Amino acid sequence: MTINSTESYLDDVKPAHSPHAQRSRVPEALFFIALLLVSAVLLAATDAHAQAPPTSPEELRYYTEKYPPYSYEENGRATGLNVELLRLLWADMGVPQQPIAILPWARGLLMLDRGGAVLFSAAWSEERARKYKFVLPILAYDYVLMAPKSAHIRLDSLPDAGRWRVGALLRDITEDLALKQGIPPECLSRNYSVETNVAMLLRGRVDIVIGEKIALRRALKRSGVAPEDYETIWTLGRREAGFMFSKNVSDDLVVRFQTALNRVRKTQTFRDLVHHFQGTDVDE
Repeated sequence: MTINSTESYLDDVKPAHSPHAQRSRVPEALFFIALLLVSAVLLAATDAHAQAPPTSPEELRYYTEKYPPYSYEENGRATGLNVELLRLLWADMGVPQQPIAILPWARGLLMLDRGGAVLFSAAWSEERARKYKFVLPILAYDYVLMAPKSAHIRLDSLPDAGRWRVGALLRDITEDLALKQGIPPECLSRNYSVETNVAMLLRGRVDIVIGEKIALRRALKRSGVAPEDYETIWTLGRREAGFMFSKNVSDDLVVRFQTALNRVRKTQTFRDLVHHFQGTDVDE
């Protein structure tokens, strides 16, 4: 109900010159003005709270994706190379263990955009660096296109991949790299996980999959096939990956994480972590 509609209703039931009608309009108008003022104050307070920059690790929300061997769930607990590295950073900073949520990558990006969050691991790019803050490197990852050897697929250039169906990860760096290098977007089947893309490959629903090389081989092995029966048919490139922070996180807090990462990466514990989860040494 608006003030005008209230006045119209009162005019219908009382003469316009009635003193009682005039007095009735005043409290009604004041009520709506007060309501608008209270709503504006509450909205301003909510907005200020949402945009308040986190200044301690405990104020952040932590998100990762299912991407073995780097991040996954085991016995109801998040683990993996990147997850255990984050726990080492907390320990280095004297921070208690914090909850870590595993989400599809695209949803993790939405949470990051809301502010006060960390999403990992994320490959660095100029576009991402304009929107977010980075702490890196964890490691450098190799991003590739992979296909069955029996398919004998050969690419002279990435646009040639348009002749096949290609499984890609939605809003992932691999999708960005492939599009920039000329892969036709209409050949892409965008999904939420490496496992989904590998399952589609094994069922013949796609001919090629895009992803991080080690993660793809692990997914093939978990699916019960021999990874050596699959080959890299195109290399998109190598990128450093790290922890990606919301833009509203304070610079001092980001620096604190970067300092901890620099210290932890120099330890034997970190090298053992990489070897345990990835099966390679840090420098490989």
